[in-house]
Amino acid sequence: MTDGPNITEVDENYDPKSDSAVEVNDIVPGTGGGSGATKLSDLENVDVTGWLEGTFADRPATDDVPVGVRYWATDRQLGYRNTENGWDVNSGTGTASNPLPEQHVQSFSTEEQSTGYDIRLSKGGDLWSRISTALSNGYSRIYVADPESGSWTWPSSVTIDPTNYDGVEIAIADSATIDVSASGWILTVDSNADLGGQLAGQLFALHGGQWMISSNPTGFARFKDIYRPTFIPHYVEGVTNGNGDAVGVSLENHSYWCESWCIGGQWQDVDIGLDFKPASVTGGSGTDSFDDGETQRPVFNGVNAIGIRFRGGVRFGDLRNISVFPNDGATAYQFAGDMRGTVLSAPKTDGTNSTGATAYQVTTDLTNPPVITGGLETTDNLIQHDLALGIPRIRGRDASEGEGGTVILEDIGRSKMRLNRFGGIELSGQDGTKLVETDSNGAFKTVGPFATGSPQVFNDGVRIDNNSTDLSTLSPTRNDVRTSDGTNLTAGPAWFDGTMWHSLVDGSTYSP
Repeated sequence: MTDGPNITEVDENYDPKSDSAVEVNDIVPGTGGGSGATKLSDLENVDVTGWLEGTFADRPATDDVPVGVRYWATDRQLGYRNTENGWDVNSGTGTASNPLPEQHVQSFSTEEQSTGYDIRLSKGGDLWSRISTALSNGYSRIYVADPESGSWTWPSSVTIDPTNYDGVEIAIADSATIDVSASGWILTVDSNADLGGQLAGQLFALHGGQWMISSNPTGFARFKDIYRPTFIPHYVEGVTNGNGDAVGVSLENHSYWCESWCIGGQWQDVDIGLDFKPASVTGGSGTDSFDDGETQRPVFNGVNAIGIRFRGGVRFGDLRNISVFPNDGATAYQFAGDMRGTVLSAPKTDGTNSTGATAYQVTTDLTNPPVITGGLETTDNLIQHDLALGIPRIRGRDASEGEGGTVILEDIGRSKMRLNRFGGIELSGQDGTKLVETDSNGAFKTVGPFATGSPQVFNDGVRIDNNSTDLSTLSPTRNDVRTSDGTNLTAGPAWFDGTMWHSLVDGSTYSP
């Protein structure tokens, strides 16, 4: 340097107000090369800690300042250090056109990190508020980590339309706990009948999180006219209310349909685990279709009412490895509607610790039953079949026949048939009065209560002879027996007591 003092190093303890201070305007570096400044007085500011500041174009030539001097480029938001080989970037955030170059970072901690359409949240607090802000800022893929401080909360009910964004995908760390105090429906995903947006890929998915619910909600998550929703929380506890009808997941058809859904997760203490509400139930103008759905090993433990309630058209579904643990008197699976082509593969229904629970309940409007293969049932009642409107049949596992055994329940009129896990059969009237009960060997245990005298006809169409006879010794009934009074023939079922046939149609007898 030819003019002014020769700067060999920057003294961080230098006091610019001392008597020996050198005026900045008196420091004139050498001419150097490039388009940089030739005088430090041309710079906007000189920081006595060793930082020079100005635009990128105003950097001095590296030969004009000592090695180690740092320069902050205000227009690029980058910090440079003068080395023997030139100016090297060593700090800053950069801009869209001049990003921070690749750096080696040993470790770092951040409350929020974003790249492209992805953002990572870890600050804690109102989780949905943070998610909503991220969505508004253009992030559609959101990762939620365990909070570095505090906890995640969910204080109010939320409604989201994934078609307002480029879809919504929320991935929550399985270890992250969310304390839920919201009432009503905790989360509602509503497409507002925008089918086109969903077909274009604006979908909704949520994975993970440990959701601890303490608010006696109407339900946790409901999906209104949502195509291909994915909802697999890691763990959910407390979807119950005073009415006993809180729902874990509700798939609802209003203006269109919910199809190609995927449901999973572990659920503890829930009134109704998974519910299907077709348009015929919601009162909407949509369809009853819930076609092409699948499950990802859901577990419903501590079910108070129904594990899964099938209604509408739950067709062509691939329902695998579902586990339901019903409480006293609860039902694991309730079938209604059209379940053509749906397969329940290896369902587990564990009622070991409950009394009066039912594995499969068939309601009055099941038109096409599902196929049930494999699985385990330890409930008191295997199948409850309500045949009030005439059901064709349902195939299900029969515990008395061992693994792989099946039973077919045929339409027998306005009555109820129940198969219990001990292999016995119960036949009751529509009002619930037990008419017949057998043990696992087929022997009759109970007949009645009936009045003595002539055969009785009940208002549900079931008829049985009430004479004091040991029914366990009777021959099986036949559907093609005809009895005669000498003139007229009466066709219909009858039973043989070893001496004569007794008609169950009019009580007449016939001695062969």
